[in-house]
Amino acid sequence: MRIPSTLFVLAFAITASGAIEPLKELMVVDRLVVEDARSLPGGPWHFGTLIKELLPADASDKAVSDFVIGWLEEWMNVINVNGFSVTPRPAVKDQVICPWLNASTGLSDCSGILNMKLAPFRLMAITNRIDVRKPENAGEGRFTFAVLDGPTENPNDPNLFAKEFTVLMNYSLPVSATKDAKAWAQEWHALSALGCDATVGCEDYNKALAKITNEFTKRELMPGKPNGNPFIELHSNEFSIGSPWELRQFNLESTDRGLRMLQTTTNKTPDQSLNNSATLIQWATDNQAAILTETHVVPKNLLGGQNQESFGAELKWNLGTLPEKVRFNFSKNTCNGCHREESAQVPSIDGFYHVSPLEPAGSGRLSPWLLNTELPRRVKFIETLLATK
Repeated sequence: MRIPSTLFVLAFAITASGAIEPLKELMVVDRLVVEDARSLPGGPWHFGTLIKELLPADASDKAVSDFVIGWLEEWMNVINVNGFSVTPRPAVKDQVICPWLNASTGLSDCSGILNMKLAPFRLMAITNRIDVRKPENAGEGRFTFAVLDGPTENPNDPNLFAKEFTVLMNYSLPVSATKDAKAWAQEWHALSALGCDATVGCEDYNKALAKITNEFTKRELMPGKPNGNPFIELHSNEFSIGSPWELRQFNLESTDRGLRMLQTTTNKTPDQSLNNSATLIQWATDNQAAILTETHVVPKNLLGGQNQESFGAELKWNLGTLPEKVRFNFSKNTCNGCHREESAQVPSIDGFYHVSPLEPAGSGRLSPWLLNTELPRRVKFIETLLATK
């Protein structure tokens, strides 16, 4: 396992200061945690469990299956998002849907009901993003999964390889009269006092972490959201079901078929057809100050539905003659700019990831940017929050 030497410096400095331990409080990737029994079928961190919590408590197995298949079929069927063309990726049927259905039914005709115990998703990371808090929430909690080569009841089986395909499920951290962002930070921070290693095991730590995650993944926690679940959105990053490498985003929507996970626009990322266009350049010119402080909001009418990553620099975002700092800040906040196109300053791992499905559990699956730049920034944010009265 590759462990960047700078990680030891970071971990030592933070532990010695008695402050934040990032890999126990902010970005949890320890094998003894993400491969704990809680990540297996029926456990609170299993993909199937998280999906079921998005739906009504009395949802039938067929309703859950229809929901998941409907989401996966978005890659096959969607050809337009927000007025911009999106190229379907029909290979999702042969690579994900049919193997899962056939393993569920014992048949070979790609029909029937998905068995959620066989969900081909391996938990890679649990993330605390209090640093992105808003007035309506205390930040976000995230689960990152790798899509596997085939369905299984043991997603942690080392003999089952991960595809070049990751999925991130993003949730609000609910606030209430008795629990604000600082209270959430204190709860996450308390994890650092709990032992978690091969010598003492991680049961106390995992139990405490599960208590935290249950506070943002269950239904009936956030009034006004579908089924009260704090879920925000799902992101994908893949090269397995089509080319070029691509990122997409999905939201929960009420439809005439009930609640569905539908493809939507990608955060802060215009359609690629607008790259270096007069329209995008004019907007960026008018919003330079916000871009420089990274508080800008890209207008919805500019947002696209598929965000592609290149193997070179051919998809790098350009803004005419605007200053490089403006161009860079804008670009690194786009999906492909962050994951690939600005890799010289935002170095990823294994080409296109910040949490790689190709690496074993542990800090070696995190990108240099996360370890050396982003986690230290988040540490400072949490330290400041914890120090407030």
